[in-house]
Amino acid sequence: VMLGRVQRNIKQAAAQLSENGYAVVDALLGPPWAAVLPKAFEQMAHDMENHFTSGELELTGQSHKKTRGDKILWLDGLDAKHPLPSQLTQLLQKTVGAVLSSELNQRGEQPPLADTSGVIADSMFAMYSPCEGGFVRHLDNAGQDDLRRVSAVYYLSDCSHGQGGELVLYPESSEWDEEDANDEEGAAGVYCGKTKNGISVVPRIDRLVLFWSNKVPHEVIALTEDAPESRMALSYWYRSRLSSSMMDEALSPLRDYVEGHIE
Repeated sequence: VMLGRVQRNIKQAAAQLSENGYAVVDALLGPPWAAVLPKAFEQMAHDMENHFTSGELELTGQSHKKTRGDKILWLDGLDAKHPLPSQLTQLLQKTVGAVLSSELNQRGEQPPLADTSGVIADSMFAMYSPCEGGFVRHLDNAGQDDLRRVSAVYYLSDCSHGQGGELVLYPESSEWDEEDANDEEGAAGVYCGKTKNGISVVPRIDRLVLFWSNKVPHEVIALTEDAPESRMALSYWYRSRLSSSMMDEALSPLRDYVEGHIE
């Protein structure tokens, strides 16, 4: 039942992503899962406390709380000691990825997404604490050789309006609207609303946000001092297929080596 729900939600989200550059899906998994997943991730965070690292800036490899204040843990979806976090990671990797790539590729989005059965990467569990900084405006895709095409953020905690933690998106299609800006929950009730500076998405448990990794700059607003708890989210990136030229370039060193060792 849950898988069918996810597939339906992602099909709708793919249409929104294609049209707007981003999509927000509430109640992705439904109440039973939303009730148990946050506690499971909190327990994993406690058990794996010494394995977290400070988030780094993609281009510099440096970390600084003024620019990025989260602590991160990479998950491969194979940790038997923490089954629920592993199951959620696999769900993002495979189920969501399969539907998303199928829907976007059918719509002719370029470059096409890779088949998730052949491209599996780790997910990133991130925790932001009050007064520890947010994440400055940036693009997830770092450049020409970066295959990340779609960014996914699944929230495992709630943030109250006015206490920070919002994800602010700056899609190309963003247009400010006075009515949206005056509505704290947004015109559709799924995000804070449009502002003069972008689309502000408030973290809600079981909410998934999708956006183009290479087209949508975004930032995370720092939690305020009176925020009651950490902001928890699981992120995953869906990648483009390797083009024939990129494949040829990747195989070139191997081809040269083989040719050099064949008499």
